[in-house]
This record gives sequence, C-alpha cells and structure tokens, in this order.
Amino acid sequence: MPWANRFFAEQSGSSTAPLDELTPEDREALLDFQGRSAALLVGAAVAGAASLNEAFLYSHTLDGRPISLINGDRFEFDESAVRIPARADRVLVLGFVRTSEIMGMNPGLSRLRPPTGWLTWPEQIKAVIKLGERMAAQGWLALPSAGGLLMADHYGALAGLGELGRQGLLITPEYGPNLRLFTIITDYPFTVGQPLAFGVADYCETCQRCINECPAKALTEG
Repeated sequence: MPWANRFFAEQSGSSTAPLDELTPEDREALLDFQGRSAALLVGAAVAGAASLNEAFLYSHTLDGRPISLINGDRFEFDESAVRIPARADRVLVLGFVRTSEIMGMNPGLSRLRPPTGWLTWPEQIKAVIKLGERMAAQGWLALPSAGGLLMADHYGALAGLGELGRQGLLITPEYGPNLRLFTIITDYPFTVGQPLAFGVADYCETCQRCINECPAKALTEG
C-alpha cells in the first residue's frame, strides 16, 4: 500500500541518510510523526500510543492460552501460550468510527456499505493488519490485535485519546464512545501520550443512566 511506503522511513538506499544525520531526539520525533500519519491514513479517526503495562494485558487468550512477557526479541506463539518480548514496550491504539449505520450492519456482509469514507469492520481489521505488516517489514516488532490480548479501552485512556466511562468504554472528546479500537504491540518509538481529563469521570458520578438502563444490572454506583 502506498501510504506505508510514504510514511515509514526506508531501511535501505538513499532515504536512510537523512535519518542518520538527525539527532536521536529529532529522529524519534520524525519516526513518531510518520507512524501516527500512517495510522491515520489507513482509516483510523484517532491514534495514540501508551507504554505496555502488564496490568492491562489479559491473562489468557480467548482460546485459553496464557499470555506472558519474556526477555526474548520476538513474539512467540504456539498451541500452549502467547509470549510478548519485553522489547515491545509500546501499544499503538487506533480508533475507527462506528456510526449508527455501521453498527446496524452485519460485519460479515461485504455487500453492505457504510457511509462514504468509513470502513466496514472487515476492512478495519485488514487495514490494521497491513499496517502491522508494513511495520514488521521495516524491522520493527508489530503484533496487531482486534481484541483478546489486552484492554484496548484502558490503553486508549493511557494514550490520551479519552477517558474511561463508568461502563468501561473509552469516551473521546470527538466521538464519544463510538469507536472500534484496535491495537498494535510494538517496539516502534512512538511518543507515549498523557492521560486526558475532560470531565467524563465527574459527569458519570451524576448521570448514572447506564446504571439505570443496564439490563443485567452489572453496573453499580460509586
């Protein structure tokens, strides 16, 4: 895909010279800009990065394999476990808009199209996988995920994309909770965001609508 070719620094040829001439700080800033630009070009509405925190990793995958951190230099998968190298210390969070029209569609039916400019769920997954593949092709560790490895909403909050609401969803200033989140665990030198506070926690203390309307009564006050 051309977006990746344009926005990732090539590792060979003449394009490496400018990077080599930059200070470490400027090089990191440039790579951060290129990575975020590529994330937005694949169709994400928002993108941010956070440090990998073991507390927000799931203990097991959906099929029951334990997830753990190791001291290796690559991801390891087998029938018994998923192992994440400590070197992959960043989590890129990508948020794709899901409008009411998109949410009412069966994501498996490709003939149904969302409003112009928005991607279907399968297209979102493909875009995130392609981004991860391009990062890996440039020599970075990259493990895309559509869920089942980590708490994406928590990482979105750590990345400064929004705040967690009482219902556990990431609420952003631009789109509220109407985002589908994907992540890429990587060693790409993204600049880590800072948690954002714009009034969600205070509002949730007084609103309580989700508590009153939850069919399973799973949400509580306090």
